[in-house]
Amino acid sequence: MNKHSTHTFDEQSNAPVGEQKSMRPWDQKTWNSAHMLGQASTAFDDLMSQEAQVTFGKIDPKRPGMGTKPNGWKPTTGTWRELLDAKLTRHMKSTRKEGSGFVLGVSGNGERKKDSMRQMYAIGIDIDEGTTIDNVVQKVAATGYAAVIYTSYRHMTQTLELNYSKVIRHGAVTDETVQKYLRQEKPNLGEECIREVTVATARHDTGGEIVVICNCPPIHKMRVILPLAQPVDISCLTRDPKEGAKIWRAKVKALAAMLGVQHDTACEDPSRFFYAARHPEGAEWRTLVFRGRPLAFEELETEGDNPFLRAAGSAGRVSTIPESVTATTPDGRTINVTSLYRRYGQRWELHRIMEGTSAYHRDGDVDGKAVVRCAFHDSEHSDREDDDATIAWSPDAHEHGFAAITCLHSCRDRHHTVNYLAKYIEDGILDPADLEAAENMIPVGVGGEGPFSRLTPEEGADDDEVLEDIVLPDRAAREADTAASNRDALLSLVDAFDIDTTEPEVREVIRVALKTKADKAALGRLKTAVTGKTAIKAAAYNGLVTEEKASQKRKGAKKSSGSMDVYDHYKARNDYIAGRIRAVNSTDPAFFQYMEEFATADAVRGRIRVLDYLTFSTEVQKIVDFFKVRSTDKSERQVGAKAPGENLEFVFNDATFRDSLPALSRVVTTPFFASDGTLVSTPGYHAGAEVYLSPNGLQVTGVSPHPTADEANAAARYIVEEVLADFPLGGLSRAEIMEQAFTGTGVPAVANVLAMILLPFVRDMIRGATPLHLVNKPAPGTGAGYLVACSTIIPTGFEAPAMTMPPGKDELAKTLFAALIAGGTHLFFDNVNHEMDSAELASVATAPEEGYEARVLGKSQKVTVKIKQVLIIAANTLSMSEELLRRGILIDMDARMPHPDLRDPEKFRHRDIRGWCRDNRAELVRCCLTIIQHWVAEGQKPGKYTLASFENWAEIMGGILDSAGVRGFMGNAAALKDDLANGEADVMGEVFQAIAEAFHSHTKLGNDPRLYIGTKKLEETRKGKIGVFDILHAMDDVPRLEWGETEQYKDGEMRVVYSNSNKASAKFKAEAKRTRRVEIDGKAWNVRYEREKDAKAKSWCYRQVLTEP
Repeated sequence: MNKHSTHTFDEQSNAPVGEQKSMRPWDQKTWNSAHMLGQASTAFDDLMSQEAQVTFGKIDPKRPGMGTKPNGWKPTTGTWRELLDAKLTRHMKSTRKEGSGFVLGVSGNGERKKDSMRQMYAIGIDIDEGTTIDNVVQKVAATGYAAVIYTSYRHMTQTLELNYSKVIRHGAVTDETVQKYLRQEKPNLGEECIREVTVATARHDTGGEIVVICNCPPIHKMRVILPLAQPVDISCLTRDPKEGAKIWRAKVKALAAMLGVQHDTACEDPSRFFYAARHPEGAEWRTLVFRGRPLAFEELETEGDNPFLRAAGSAGRVSTIPESVTATTPDGRTINVTSLYRRYGQRWELHRIMEGTSAYHRDGDVDGKAVVRCAFHDSEHSDREDDDATIAWSPDAHEHGFAAITCLHSCRDRHHTVNYLAKYIEDGILDPADLEAAENMIPVGVGGEGPFSRLTPEEGADDDEVLEDIVLPDRAAREADTAASNRDALLSLVDAFDIDTTEPEVREVIRVALKTKADKAALGRLKTAVTGKTAIKAAAYNGLVTEEKASQKRKGAKKSSGSMDVYDHYKARNDYIAGRIRAVNSTDPAFFQYMEEFATADAVRGRIRVLDYLTFSTEVQKIVDFFKVRSTDKSERQVGAKAPGENLEFVFNDATFRDSLPALSRVVTTPFFASDGTLVSTPGYHAGAEVYLSPNGLQVTGVSPHPTADEANAAARYIVEEVLADFPLGGLSRAEIMEQAFTGTGVPAVANVLAMILLPFVRDMIRGATPLHLVNKPAPGTGAGYLVACSTIIPTGFEAPAMTMPPGKDELAKTLFAALIAGGTHLFFDNVNHEMDSAELASVATAPEEGYEARVLGKSQKVTVKIKQVLIIAANTLSMSEELLRRGILIDMDARMPHPDLRDPEKFRHRDIRGWCRDNRAELVRCCLTIIQHWVAEGQKPGKYTLASFENWAEIMGGILDSAGVRGFMGNAAALKDDLANGEADVMGEVFQAIAEAFHSHTKLGNDPRLYIGTKKLEETRKGKIGVFDILHAMDDVPRLEWGETEQYKDGEMRVVYSNSNKASAKFKAEAKRTRRVEIDGKAWNVRYEREKDAKAKSWCYRQVLTEP
């Protein structure tokens, strides 16, 4: 019997069966898991007997096919008492948050889509940050409304997982960098929380994405549900049914604003699915029910005449103005952007302000509106090709009367105007001084100053009214011709200097003095002040000045081709920008072409950085020197200016100019061998190889130009013994690997891993394609991820980021394009859990020397890219088409135990093998170079190996390994075609234990049992015919992945039924060949199942094979 939970309602008493009919649960202190709050009221009593409809269902993203079918969202009707008793007052202990839940209304067609929703019976919000449950309880209690609050699964979490790629855009992963990122991207956490966030793991591979794991104070997470006094049909709220969802969204915003909380904007969708209340064992959780009156839909005040509500809703879907959003300028100043917005939000001529920045595209269709580049274009745009989706509004043009930045993409759900402005400031695109310049303001209205409409200091605002936390530079101090009049300001920089002042602090003051063109008198007074207060005396001070002048002269050389007037001829400005790029490239190339895009070398991360328009503009701004003439009644003078957007856009879109730039194929962080076998170790761009070398401080010494065979062999042994031998390559132990890898037939898996490690060093020597490196293992925990990490740390210094391989053809093509444009040295697909059959991947693997033709995302355009990446795929039991199999080499791993993840790490040579590889990378690189240099010095003798489509690779890699005495290269090629066991996650262990017990029971009865897919009648079961669905139905209600489970909802009951024979048959066929460990009558056995034909029944069945371990 299936032990699922059900709720049956007694129609006479409206009480769940089994409870005393005379007892009203809401009159008690607790109701199931919930605590009751508020005074008893007739309004709440009436609500409990009021009928409502809620749609129960299930969503399980981690288990595809296990959720409610797309058209299976059917409502359950009951009184609010019944609905609360069934779900909303129960907080369940669970090992995971995914599973059953509800939608607060009814779908018109059974689909859970925004436009399909009709009657809504309650309104709810998710609160994930920025407040406490006690605070929300007080706010809800103060409203007097009936409500349910329950904590969500990760309530009180003290861990944050942050996107690694987004964090490192702010700098190296440190506590300060993470806090800076959070202030920009997640300001709703609050400053009190953010300043206590610390980095726990700087780089963690989840298998899906790379994250930064941080410790933080407990974060309160909860859901608030308010029943409506009357149901609302959102399709009837306006004449246009589709517009009703917008009104619903506004009401959800209004609810959040009423409670003073930041909410997850996804819950503004009327089809929002709320997970039922669950908590991990031992976790803190709460469910609260408020005895109040139901909320009338019209009571929620939307954005009308209230300026604070209008300001909150003036940009996207953020319900309140984010507090204390700050930005750090490129020169290190901190700007409180929220404070600026609260002063000038109704005065900024934002379209005009943005017109002077590199983010500006063009004027909008009405005055006061400009199309701009989204500040979050690279990280959060759902369509990066759409550059017309972000608008800068001035107050007169915006419906709310506020300056605003709005975007049509996903970032609108997370960011208010202040977040956009802060990001523009952080990126050096927007000068914060422009946000307090009188010339960029519309006049204060006749009613005088008010919220969001204050005078600027320039207009005569009282000093007391100017917020202290708005940090703005003295505008005149930034102009060169005022340096002489600012001697006192310059000297004020050394007021705090004393005997402990450091050299870097003095250098910084000298830089400021030189940059502002301080006159000789000012420089003399500065020298006297510094040498009189610090330990740095005259001679040392003069030396610092000389060094800083030389440094600034070198920087100035980048602009040696002169300045350009922003109002000069359009073509002259275009030619000037192109000329500056060519001038920079003539000495030390920095601008390249890659995949028909502008690119630079990311020397820190060792990858190609493709430039979009915004990043291209930023890079160009660093090397050009535009100016404009500012006139006064007494004089004219030149002041610095940004490069005009129209000229940047022209050069960016000039394909002829872009294609004239040097091509870039790889960015490497270790010395490499050129196509002729020359060892290249000089940093910088190497045109012949189209490679940019940036060692990042790596110093490799001791590589002889003529290493001996013994030296090459010793280098190979060092890598195997120190890095590879603890991995169960070829199913062997450490001792067996060291004994066999360099003798006889060798260990093919070891040789193939070495080939994968060495490939980046010799990629330019290989003509044409290189194969897929297929890391195969029968069970998780074997160490494939660590093996790939070590194999990529050695040549690059970084772990190759793991990607998920999507099963769909189109999605895989998109993933490949995104990975190629990311410009890394490795493409690594990890934990592939489906059969691989991709023409696109096959084409990448066998791309000719000329390159692979990739489809550009969102366009019909194709670009050609040279495939220089090392291609790696890891899986628990490989399953792939013949086309892919013949394009790969096998790196097989097998720990030969049921739970390889439980191996004792103390028995490994290095407990933290990845950390050891990082710490000893210089020596490991020296070994790699020695192995290859020996082969080069001996005449580059090709190995006698062949692999169709990869002949040159096989000869070179085989020759290198042979010369170092490594045996077994490609010796396991035949194993690729074996029917390998499926090593998918062993969530099936309990199922196979139950099957084995059923076989044992029938054997004791004298039957010769067989297992069939489906359900068997009683008389068949008595004869030894076992139905797998019968076994599953008799087990507990733990979901059984891919066994054909469906959920049926009827009259408030949920039933789990196994009925999909096709799905179950495919599942068992894949699982049957894997040997598993079961226990029968206290004894351990290995069990597997062999398929055979039941001639009488004309169907397939399985017999059990038991062997002793």
